[in-house]
Amino acid sequence: MALRSFMSGKTPILLATNVAACGLDVPHGAHVVNFDLPNDIDDYVHRIGRTGQARKTGLATAFFNENNLPMARPLAELMQEANQEVSAWLTRYASRAPVSGG
Repeated sequence: MALRSFMSGKTPILLATNVAACGLDVPHGAHVVNFDLPNDIDDYVHRIGRTGQARKTGLATAFFNENNLPMARPLAELMQEANQEVSAWLTRYASRAPVSGG
């Protein structure tokens, strides 16, 4: 019922788990907030992709802390690829982050 209300536009905010990251077409989704970053950059892309449906632009906000250090490098690289500004603090974290194959 909550999802139906959100999808119809009646409810403007949906608090969801990672299950909402894939397979939902949210035409009016304009802002995704990640209170808890995923451990994988692909999962992050799926989450924020809910705002970029049908060539629309959106806003993604992510809370980042020391526990997210492994995500710093792939996140900074993704932002550079997308021509987004990478903040100095994220660049510093990325330089300290371990290189991963994910």
